[in-house]
Amino acid sequence: MKNYTKATMKDYTKATMKYYTKATMKDYNKATMKDYTKAIMKDYTKATMKYYTKATMKDYTKATMKDYTKATMKNYTKATMKDYT
Repeated sequence: MKNYTKATMKDYTKATMKYYTKATMKDYNKATMKDYTKAIMKDYTKATMKYYTKATMKDYTKATMKDYTKATMKNYTKATMKDYT
């Protein structure tokens, strides 16, 4: 009984764990990753977009306004002065 029990339990445990782990992990990973990814992406996107937008808009607006103002004022002044004079 001692040897029989050892051998049986060893094989039974191996077989059971192998299939049980495969099946469980497959379903568990699917469910977990789906929810985990949703939660992470939601928070990550919020944080990233908040800071990224702030930085980008600040720099983009500065650069754009600077160039746009230069170009507009240059052309506007030329045209206005010509007609006005």
